Amino acid sequence: MKVLGKLMAIVCLALAVGLIADMVLPAGAGMIPSAQAASKVKLNKSTIRLCVGDTYRLKVSGTKREVTWSSSNKRVAKVNKKGLVTALKAGEARITAKVGKKKYTCKVVVRKCPAVEPLPFDPTIIVVKKPILYLYPEADTELTVTLGRPEALTTSYPAYGDGWRVLAHPDGTLEDLNTGRSLYALYWEGQSQAVPPMDEGFVVAGEDAAAFLEEKLALLGLTEREAEEFIVYWLPNLQENPYNLIRFMTVDEIDAAMPLAFSTEPDALIRVYMLYRPLEEPADVPEQTLPETPTRAGFTAVEWGGSEVG
Repeated sequence: MKVLGKLMAIVCLALAVGLIADMVLPAGAGMIPSAQAASKVKLNKSTIRLCVGDTYRLKVSGTKREVTWSSSNKRVAKVNKKGLVTALKAGEARITAKVGKKKYTCKVVVRKCPAVEPLPFDPTIIVVKKPILYLYPEADTELTVTLGRPEALTTSYPAYGDGWRVLAHPDGTLEDLNTGRSLYALYWEGQSQAVPPMDEGFVVAGEDAAAFLEEKLALLGLTEREAEEFIVYWLPNLQENPYNLIRFMTVDEIDAAMPLAFSTEPDALIRVYMLYRPLEEPADVPEQTLPETPTRAGFTAVEWGGSEVG
């Protein structure tokens, strides 16, 4: 009986300890910390495609531990201690990021890309598609917006006439003073002979077009809403091509193609025009250096559009 009593006491004590642990310890406290942390660690790419001479920075997120980098084929692609991959010759390699005992890999496909012949300036007429203009004044403002080459217009909404007369509100909504209709932007399409050469830019796989535009449009000053409308319009054109050579026109080039004037001058004017050329194969061209992200302050006007070239 004494033995049985001792056994019962031990069982009761174990149950009590378990109950207290359930009440005191937080959910997940029983997990091994290293396993929990490892589940959050990620490598930003699982596959990348590069031309010989290209570089790409791989990054590991979700950890502050030291990352050790290595390449399975250093003749094809090498990687430095900061995760910068350099493509050396055609072939394939696997870049490994080691964090503690865990390894994360990225497949690197390197191709010898043919050089693309620059498109010289050519007065061939191209169609300028979907320029759309947003207005964000600090207070309700009546103003007239005019285009410097109205003879080049093929479409506009609302009707352009001698210019757009609108009442602009700080939230970006507009009222057409000719018709009283509510608008969110001004729209036009037209023709242009001012085509800059495609001698620099970005070679982007069709499947990577959305991510590319998200990154670059933010750098060029578009909000997420403006960028979304840009991407929704242009993505179907870009993603159907194996590759695209993309170049963003400079402010001077845009002004030469279609000057823009306001009866009340904006404090900040952002104009983003994309030129793209479909490619069957990736091409080796100098990467375009984009300007600093513009500051949106005071009355801000934003316009975007683009054209297929070549």
